[in-house]
Amino acid sequence: MIKMFFYKKRITLKGSMRKRIIKLSDIIDTLNEPDVEDWILLTLYVSPSRKMKSELYLQKALFIASRHLGRLKDILEFRPYRLGPYSEVLKTKLEVLENSNAITINERKELVLTKEGEERIKHRKSAFSKEEIEYIKNIANFVNALDEEELLLYTYVIYGAYEKSDVFNELLKKRVELAIGMLKKGLISTSLAAKLAGLTLPEFIKLLKQKGIKPYRADENDLRPI
Repeated sequence: MIKMFFYKKRITLKGSMRKRIIKLSDIIDTLNEPDVEDWILLTLYVSPSRKMKSELYLQKALFIASRHLGRLKDILEFRPYRLGPYSEVLKTKLEVLENSNAITINERKELVLTKEGEERIKHRKSAFSKEEIEYIKNIANFVNALDEEELLLYTYVIYGAYEKSDVFNELLKKRVELAIGMLKKGLISTSLAAKLAGLTLPEFIKLLKQKGIKPYRADENDLRPI
């Protein structure tokens, strides 16, 4: 009898009391650290059109983020793979999210955030700092703007992890062309493009002038020795 009375009282809560309970559950939820699934959903949520080009792009985006965000680094481990750093945990969590309809993979192999996934990450966004969200957004935008070879070259040159790669040497043959392409897209500075090209800054600037590529992006950091 007591249990039945308690049950009836719960389902007849007034609106104000219900709102308090919901707010309390939100507060409790934000105390939980974001897990791998949360990071995946956040990355898709802040990506252009709520999607990423492929699993490869998501792997590289979260790898780059893990090198700068301590909380992400603590829960994701990446190992060298033929196409750069790769996380088995990330792969497994992607499958979980797909099976739960939080994400879907379309005919172009793009990872797309579903309505269910969007609602889920909206509920969890407060578990992330503003700085973390902004950083993930910047990385997602940057990565999605690259083609696959540009993405791999950037990852290998800046972060390494090419020990098991069977494409790294081929990319090195194209590194100047790829670096110039990224520069022309306005995605990187002249100094970074020179590094990706494997040239000193003066050598790279001379090459740009020879090719008639101007104006090139430069800032005060570009004028310092690499």
